[in-house]
Amino acid sequence: MMKQKNYRHVKLVDHVIDYGTVKVILPYITFLLHSIISPCTFAHKVFMMSTQTDEQAIRDMHEEIIEAFNSYNLEKLLSMHTEDIIVMESGRPAISTKEEIRQIFKKAFDHVRSQNILFNLSFKIHEIEIWGDRAFARGQVNKITRNENGGLQEDHGKYLCLFKKQVDGTWLRSHVIANDDAPGKTAAEEFLKE
Repeated sequence: MMKQKNYRHVKLVDHVIDYGTVKVILPYITFLLHSIISPCTFAHKVFMMSTQTDEQAIRDMHEEIIEAFNSYNLEKLLSMHTEDIIVMESGRPAISTKEEIRQIFKKAFDHVRSQNILFNLSFKIHEIEIWGDRAFARGQVNKITRNENGGLQEDHGKYLCLFKKQVDGTWLRSHVIANDDAPGKTAAEEFLKE
């Protein structure tokens, strides 16, 4: 007489699974799940590394822009902007295209050189956000000007820049919005005064 084996069965989605079979299949299921999840985890790590690399590239670009501006290096300054760059500053009409910026900044840089005026521009980044091939940076801009008589003037303002990632992986500024703070007063103080 043949002994009948006593198997425990579990009904799962209209399928009966034998616990003995599960012991054999479990390593394969684990391998399959690991194969699916690991690439996602790897992709996430690559994405995070890419985002950190992109953020550092944008921070480095800020430093290069400051260096180019403070040394009146127009061509280096322009090289960090897209051809269709748009610059918007308070009290001035918008400047669009790199060529228009070249003409305006050339006159400005020639003037400050001839008058022995010195600028010291600096940025303090408050926020950078990257999404795909686009990014923005927001922060404070500080400018110290020494005029031809040696007098110093300090100005502060805010800025917002948009960036486009190029095919070669580099970033260029595509939009710049900047405005000056009222001398000695915050925006809240100006608002409360009214």
